[in-house]
This record gives sequence, C-alpha cells and structure tokens, in this order.
Amino acid sequence: MGVTLGLTRQGARKVVSGLVERGYARVIPSTADSRRRIVELTPRGREYLRAVVATLRALNDEVTAGVDAEQLVAAYAVLEFVRDRIGEAGTRDLERATNDEVR
Repeated sequence: MGVTLGLTRQGARKVVSGLVERGYARVIPSTADSRRRIVELTPRGREYLRAVVATLRALNDEVTAGVDAEQLVAAYAVLEFVRDRIGEAGTRDLERATNDEVR
C-alpha cells in the first residue's frame, strides 16, 4: 500500500491506523504470509469511498463542462509537464540545500 501511495512504511502505518480508528478499515493477517497484513475496507469504509468517488466525479463534470476531449488531453499533458518540472525543481533545491549543509 505504501509503495502504491508513495508513502514510507511509517506513513502507511499512520494512514492505516487512522482508517481503522475511524472505522473505515480493518487489518487482518494474511493466510499466505504471516509477516503481511491485509487492509480491508469495512462497510462504513466502502460507503464513504462510494461517496467520495461520486463527489469527485461530480466535481470533475462541473470543472470540465464545455471542454472537449481534445482540449482535456492537451490540458492534462500540460499539467503533467508542469508537475514533473516542479518535482525536478524541488529535487534540485533539496540537493542544493543538502550540499550547502554539508559544506
């Protein structure tokens, strides 16, 4: 789960703990590997997920109303490009700051 979400193990544990505490998920042992745990949505968690997905679909429909498919593809391409550039800049800044601290 952590890898899928881009989280550390500690971060994934915190997310899972929060979901369990709120009654959205439960953790059960894996029958295939005793070292692994399976995170399963509870009925409450599945209902909440359905509500979130419905809300996001409605928001997406509202935001993209009047935009044709070709325009959406172009917009997504630009956003991905910008996201990648921001990530690259952030990595450079982090490397620069780390190198400055070492000196």
